Amino acid sequence: MSNIPAVQSIYQSYAAGKLPEILDALHENVKWEPEAVDHGIPWVKPGRGKLHALEFFKTLGRELEITKFDVKSLFEAEHRVVALIALEAKVRSTGKPIKDIDIHLWSFNDQGKVKSFRHVLDTHQHLLASKR
Repeated sequence: MSNIPAVQSIYQSYAAGKLPEILDALHENVKWEPEAVDHGIPWVKPGRGKLHALEFFKTLGRELEITKFDVKSLFEAEHRVVALIALEAKVRSTGKPIKDIDIHLWSFNDQGKVKSFRHVLDTHQHLLASKR
């Protein structure tokens, strides 16, 4: 069973502002940014559970004006999907731009629910853009 359609659906739901559909795709105790270091970037905070994931999406909407979110490639192996994303955004509070290639690491359980999600991104750029 491929999990690529699930990732595509999550991205489509995000673009349409359908957060409940995204939350339905997540395991109750989803790990968000597992093993990541909290560098103080508001939209890249490690945590666990659907409520933490919901806060991520709310923070993303509040903090960033995303002008480009282009899924360049999706790769799959076993229960993992890797997405390469061309991202351009402006931090609302600072007006500073972000232009980055993000890597999204999705892991799924046997029932097809997202059990973990992690960004790989230019943390230095995101941190500088988030600070006044």
